[in-house]
Parts: sequence; structure tokens; C-alpha cells
Amino acid sequence: YDQSIFGARWTTPFSSKIVQRSQYNEKNPKENIELKGWEYIGIDGRPIKLRELKAGQSFYDEIETFTYTVVSDDIRAITFGSNESRYYQKYKNEFRLVSIERQNGFSVGLRYDHRIDDESYLSDIIFKQDQNILAHLALKLNQNKLVDEIWLVKDGQLKRQLSAYVYNDQA
Repeated sequence: YDQSIFGARWTTPFSSKIVQRSQYNEKNPKENIELKGWEYIGIDGRPIKLRELKAGQSFYDEIETFTYTVVSDDIRAITFGSNESRYYQKYKNEFRLVSIERQNGFSVGLRYDHRIDDESYLSDIIFKQDQNILAHLALKLNQNKLVDEIWLVKDGQLKRQLSAYVYNDQA
């Protein structure tokens, strides 16, 4: 999370992801040791070990109170009761959040259209109720791959700036 587009150590509901399990490397603290399996990095930033599953299988974690499902080789889901499901799509060696869906028809879609140095980054967050768009936010990134501005989008055009960020050397 030191490399988050929101700044070092910042977590948001949109920064949760599923990553390769790892452990701290005492000899080289900047590079973790990769382990077998996956872990869920929740919105609180904690890594939670996930069971090894095959496509179509699910597991309910009683301690964390969520169900982990391997939908396919490219899609994973974390479901909280019957109220909320979060879908993660494979990107390189991790699964990143692409959709949050609630039982009442509310959903959030995330797009990763920013391209910098052959990587893609979060560009848009779209809030919907059923099929109606409630809000569309566009993120503008700076040369350091950090969010500089957030804009409200209306009819495909930047309508109003909602926020602007300034970073120091530590992000």
C-alpha cells in the first residue's frame, strides 16, 4: 500500500484487492517473499489468507464473515452476507476490484483506463442505482501515479472539480 494512487498507506473501499501471499523479508525489507496462495487485502488494509479453491468453489470465513468464491480463472468474489458482493478481475499477478454490488440494486463500477509505463490505473468510479447513473467520478493522476484531482463527469464531460491533492516527498 506504499504505492497506492491515493498516497502511501492510504486505504479506501476501492483499494481492496486479492494478491499473492507474501511474508516480510528481513534481508531485503523492500521486497517481500512470495508464498503459495492468495490473500485478501480488505478495506482496513489487513491481509487475510484465502483458501486454495478451484473455479466454481466457495468458502465461508466465519471469523471475517465473508464468502470467498473463485468465479473463474480471471474473476474472484468476496461476498458479505446477502447484502454486498465485491468482484475482482485478474490484472497481471493480482486481482483488482472492478465492481461492488448491493442487494438493493446499488452498484459501483471501477474502470482502469489510465495508462502509465505499461501499467493501467484507476481512472473512473461510477455509482449506479439499478441502471441509472447516480454519479461518475474521474480521477486525474500526476506524473508520480498519484491522484491529483477528482472530477464529477456529466454527459461524458468533466463538469466540476470535487477535490485536489498536494503531496510531499513521502507521498
